[in-house]
Amino acid sequence: CAVESLRRSSLVPYLRDYNTKTGIPKGVNMPKTFCVNTSCARGSQPIVSLVTRARGWKEEPIGNGRGNVQWVVTEDDLEQTLAMIQKRKKKQLEKRVARIPGMHKLCHKVAFARLMNTMKAADPDNFAFWPKTWIVGGTNAMGPGGASDGGPGLPPPSVFKKGPLIYKPDEGGQGDGIYLILSKTDLERRLQYCNNHTAVLQRYLPNPLLINGEFKFDLRMYVLVLSLEPLRVFICREGLVRVCVDPYQAPTNKNIHKVTSHLTNYSLNKLASNFEHEDDPSCGSAGTKRCMDATFRYLHEEGLIDREQVWADIRACVAQTTSAMQPCLMEDKERKPWSKEQYKGRHDQPPVFGEIWGYDRVLPEDPNCCFNILGFDIMLDSKGKPTLLEVNVNPSLVVDTVYPVTGPQGAYVPPPSELPPEGAPLHTLAHACFEQLGSKTGKKVPCKCMSHHRPHVHRPCLCDLQAKSQAVLGALEIIQRDVRGNFTGRELAARTAYEPLYEEVQEQEEKDQQV
Repeated sequence: CAVESLRRSSLVPYLRDYNTKTGIPKGVNMPKTFCVNTSCARGSQPIVSLVTRARGWKEEPIGNGRGNVQWVVTEDDLEQTLAMIQKRKKKQLEKRVARIPGMHKLCHKVAFARLMNTMKAADPDNFAFWPKTWIVGGTNAMGPGGASDGGPGLPPPSVFKKGPLIYKPDEGGQGDGIYLILSKTDLERRLQYCNNHTAVLQRYLPNPLLINGEFKFDLRMYVLVLSLEPLRVFICREGLVRVCVDPYQAPTNKNIHKVTSHLTNYSLNKLASNFEHEDDPSCGSAGTKRCMDATFRYLHEEGLIDREQVWADIRACVAQTTSAMQPCLMEDKERKPWSKEQYKGRHDQPPVFGEIWGYDRVLPEDPNCCFNILGFDIMLDSKGKPTLLEVNVNPSLVVDTVYPVTGPQGAYVPPPSELPPEGAPLHTLAHACFEQLGSKTGKKVPCKCMSHHRPHVHRPCLCDLQAKSQAVLGALEIIQRDVRGNFTGRELAARTAYEPLYEEVQEQEEKDQQV
């Protein structure tokens, strides 16, 4: 059966503790059926469908409101799903929705910078992982410690004398619109080109840790926010490492155009002719995309990081960030809501719920019926200290990669026979993913979709499958148990790739108070 096949493949080691006939953790009584509705999953549908079917659960591809989990992506889909759930009140307690109201706009660059700048000003020691960030464009400019004096929409002139900065548009993603800024003139030109739209200006990390001695990289961490009240957060022990394809050089006017030396975004680096398709999840020493666990092991063996200390610092970073986000996502029923006009341009205050969700939109009757898988982008400095770059509300869950077949970027395309053989890790998911890709695999003609500007073919990416299947499957396992209720954070995360985070902190604080 599918569960037994997954267990043999060692895709997720914790499946060894499952009853292979029922797919239920040993010693735990769970509902006989568990259903995931993927009708609104959009780009997340392939991996959600793969792990749901492989786990032996039921997938509902039709938007009929059926299913224990409603996997949604957009705010409009979220609002429609919440309205649909409220019409079925008898089964509402069994429903979970894969998006928290307000989380989408809170993770926009400007709103998130407003929040983190406020927190760092109030508690600089515990928020030292947040780099200095300024809000530029629009009506105001706001920095880490107060108002701007650099002119309309500009930070103080002294900012440009202390090193390079990165310009990020408010709603940008996948590397789109990101530029290195070296001077006030560069910023003025960029703002003029972008019609003075609001953006953030973030201090460029001057001393990044380099992998293989010459390449810049960052981490994509997967974090599950299970509920807001109480705040229950879980961090996935597996993630992705995204490596630049060109050697790192300190940014100057002569090399800032080499984006694949400075920016780690996969969407940019995949277009380079020297993109390295090293697709062994257990290899942390090669490849433009690698699995985090294997890479941490490699860096530790090379003496570049203390693995346990780095993980402890990352946990603290995620715990502080999610605890800061919680109040913004909670509806304040006692305070009279401000209008949008009152909040316009107030970059010196963190966002509130009414601003990021709206006061006239549908709300869940039970706020804890919503959860979110977030993508934390973190970079390590030369001493192994983490810097939080941003938080993504909709981290990419795509599990295939592209091989161009024409032009100077043409690459060797692995045939289907090179997929993992039976009994090998990821065999079941890799073959299912290949079949799921259909004509995109180039069975007849190369694919010409928007994934690459040249004709290409798609293949399963084993590193993506390893990291994202554990993130999605582990989250669904936790939710399935939580539907039953009365489980501690450790019990919910048992035999998954996740470990409890903020709930664990709360438990320790309660014990300390009792003592």
